[in-house]
Amino acid sequence: MMTGYPRPKVEWLSDIRDGTLTYHSSQVVSAEPGSIDGFPVVRGRARTNATVWGVRGTWNLQILGYVVPDSSARSTRSPTGWRFSRLDANRF
Repeated sequence: MMTGYPRPKVEWLSDIRDGTLTYHSSQVVSAEPGSIDGFPVVRGRARTNATVWGVRGTWNLQILGYVVPDSSARSTRSPTGWRFSRLDANRF
């Protein structure tokens, strides 16, 4: 949720599992690589249709993903050799 509260991944996944948060669709508006202080990031925007606490709507989300090398590089789970260590989202 866009509350400013940094949600742990376990909590976010629990909300998906119990139906508190349901994603219906997402349309990518833009995605661009970049860097912050020399560290790789991906900046993206998407229109996301979701149900949050019983309210369905479409939110314009801006996402900043911090990218790090993945120790399980080139596996099925990480075919690129990179993974996101953190994702920050807010509305645009």
